[in-house]
Amino acid sequence: MLKYYYTSKKRGCFTINFFKKMPHRIKNNKKITILIFLIICFLIFFIKKSTIQNETKEIEIGGPKVALISEKTSEKKPKDKPMPVKEKTNNIKLIHSDDSNVKSAWKNENWTPQVSQQKEPHTINFDSNSLDRVEMKYSFSMALNLEDDLIEEWWLDSTNQDNEIIGLLSNRNTNQPYRVTIKWITNKGWQPTLVEELLTLPSY
Repeated sequence: MLKYYYTSKKRGCFTINFFKKMPHRIKNNKKITILIFLIICFLIFFIKKSTIQNETKEIEIGGPKVALISEKTSEKKPKDKPMPVKEKTNNIKLIHSDDSNVKSAWKNENWTPQVSQQKEPHTINFDSNSLDRVEMKYSFSMALNLEDDLIEEWWLDSTNQDNEIIGLLSNRNTNQPYRVTIKWITNKGWQPTLVEELLTLPSY
């Protein structure tokens, strides 16, 4: 009985002491809460102030800065490649001439006879409206490497050779005169055999 009383007495004292200390603890908790609140307010104020300062730094006369982020394109402009130059496969052979009016003369191994629409036996026909005359001009065009309409025909005549003629011609753009020899190849057509670049057109 005495033991229980002593124990309960002790417990009662402890309870009384605990409640006595309660106001002091509540006061301490209030202080801590106020301190935390002040710290939070200070941090909010400091963060706002720093952001306002950063924004005011970027404002300049003439308006706000606009930061444009330009992505550097690593695309390299392709260099203009030079066009491949085709090598001329011309088998031109220069011919010596004793004629003082000849500037230069040449033959070309690539010359071939024109496919003719005429039948054998062939007869030379200098008539301007004849098929033979049309095919002659085509052969002259091949020899000079000029279009038909750029060739001016001044004189056509037979040579001492059979089925062979010469044409005194000129380039209508440059007025350069030529003497071109063509020959009839049996069952084929007219083929250029010689080109002579002249100084002047001879008169016949």
